[in-house]
This record gives sequence, structure tokens and C-alpha cells, in this order.
Amino acid sequence: MEREILVPVITPFTAEGRLDLDGYITNLHRLAGGGVDGAVLMGSSGEFPHLTHAERRQLIQVVSAQRPAAFKILVHAGGGAVDEVAELVQDTVAAGLDGALVITPFYFQPQLQRQALTGYYRHLMAFGPVYLYHYPRFTGVSLAAEWVVELAEEGLSGIKDSSGQTAFFAELRALTRQRDFRLYTGSGSAFLAALCQGAAGGIMALAQLAPAELIRIRELWLAGQLEEAGRLQDRLVALDQATGARFGIAGLKWAAHLAGLVSSQPRRPLVALAPEAEAVLSELFTAATAPSDSPPGRPRPVSGHRGSGG
Repeated sequence: MEREILVPVITPFTAEGRLDLDGYITNLHRLAGGGVDGAVLMGSSGEFPHLTHAERRQLIQVVSAQRPAAFKILVHAGGGAVDEVAELVQDTVAAGLDGALVITPFYFQPQLQRQALTGYYRHLMAFGPVYLYHYPRFTGVSLAAEWVVELAEEGLSGIKDSSGQTAFFAELRALTRQRDFRLYTGSGSAFLAALCQGAAGGIMALAQLAPAELIRIRELWLAGQLEEAGRLQDRLVALDQATGARFGIAGLKWAAHLAGLVSSQPRRPLVALAPEAEAVLSELFTAATAPSDSPPGRPRPVSGHRGSGG
């Protein structure tokens, strides 16, 4: 099984707060040129909740027309009214993209048990290939492995697991190992551990900040050089945590600017990163991505962190 590194890409905005479509396509081509295997459009890193339905459909069409060659594209389609989600799944298929990633519904949490969730995904799977997105930290909805296995038996394509629940991940891998089912970790900090557990790879925000390092971890793992892979993985943890739980989307977008991607401020209600946080992230980015045989230096100069975020 091929182990993939996919990037849930940021969404850059113009100074007027509109989609920066040119910047979006530029980023996809830069990431493809850097060696990662594909991207997820409009995931949590892409501020999906703050995009309009029309913007989501527009992004699918633009990316379909200008995607990098031989670059896997999944589209995050969840989080809205079920008919809108189904429409995005259909748009994904019609545009020739590779599948829809759908986060669990989350509002009526006490009622979101096995029957409701499996029925929801079964309905969407009728429109095209669907990958489940499990992120209980933000949704409050935790899945049981047997629920996912039930859907895998009926054609669910895979899952991005951002739960951080190692027992869930291990049980799901054990129960689906003999199936055509792709299990991805959502954590850049846990990439090596997930590979060792038999994951299909990762869908990781960190992959737009340190793609070469994650690719190298995969190479070392394939070569059985686990000690060296572990040392490299350890170098990435502080940056991954800082651009996730610590500084959030604003931190991720600032670090993406340092990595040479076209970026912007996040959309309201999120706010820009404080200057002191920018300094912290600059240091962490340099420490994570500096060549291991060279002392840390200043971050490489880039342009592209533009726009007010609307």
C-alpha cells in the first residue's frame, strides 16, 4: 500500500476579504513541486466554516481546471446542511476530483449515535467516494471503531482521524486491514507512529510547513531506519503543536507564509497573530526545517502573507 502525504491547504484571501484564487492555485503547484502527494481543499486548515457555499463550489471548479498533474485532490464537504454537503460531493465527482472528506455532524450531539451517523454517511456515499473526518476536539462527537467498520464494509473510502485516540486508531486499523480502506492520521506529530501502525499516510497541516521533513520520515520508515526517523519526527513536534492548538489558524497561516506559500490573515471572527507570537513561530519554523547538519539561522525571506482576511 502506498503511504501518502496529503496537505489540508490554507485558504488565502485578498485584502478585500475575497478568495485569492490565483494564490490558491499557486500554493497547490508549489506543494506538488515539493513532493507531497496531494491536497485537501477547504478542510479545517482551509477555514471551511467561514467559506460560503458559493465559494466552496467555486474553489472546486477552479482547482479542477488548474490542478497539478498527478496530484490527488480531496474536497472537504462536511459541516453544513445535508443537501449542501451532498451537492459538494456531487460537484467533486463531476469535477473529476478524487473524493469528498466529510466531517461528522456535530450540533445535536446526544442524538448523534450509530444509527444517525451511519445513515448520514450512507446517504452521502450514494453520490460518490466519501472519506470520513473524525475530529472530536472540535465537534464533540467521538466515533466507535465498529461504526466506521460498518461503513467500510459498504464502501466508505477511508478516514482522516484527528482524534488523537491511539486505541481507536489501532482498533480501526486492525478491523480494516484486509479491506480497501485508507486510514490517515491528521497529526503531523504522530506521522511516524501512524506509519508504524499501518496507516495509509497522513492528511497533515504540517505538510505545508515541513514537507521535505515529512517525506524524509516516510523514506526512513520505509528503509527501516526508525531511530533516525524518530529524531526527525521529534524536531517537528513543537512547530506542529504551535500551529495547531497553541496559535490556531492564524499561526498556521503565518508559518505558511514563512514556508513560501501565499497566505493572508484568517477570516473573522478569527484575529491576526500577535507580533510576539510571530517571533515564536519564526524560531520554531527555523528549528524544525533547518538542515540537521547546520546551525539554526534566520527564516528564509518570502513574500505572500497578504490580505486582511475579511
